[in-house]
Amino acid sequence: MKKLGSDYFHIDELLENIDLISNPEELHRSVEEALRSEIAFLQAQINPHFLYNAINTIYAFSIDDPKMTRDLL
Repeated sequence: MKKLGSDYFHIDELLENIDLISNPEELHRSVEEALRSEIAFLQAQINPHFLYNAINTIYAFSIDDPKMTRDLL
């Protein structure tokens, strides 16, 4: 029974791919949607990284040059 479900999933996936190939507009939309999702995923990873770096930089200035820290904030 598991094999049948797996086969059905693959057949359904193949039919979906055939639909995309036969409809260039749908293919274009699907590719754009996938790219937007990937960009959003990457931005979600990058944004905290930059925030951490900014806070770390301000912290370093607070030790070396407190006046500069006020300017950064």
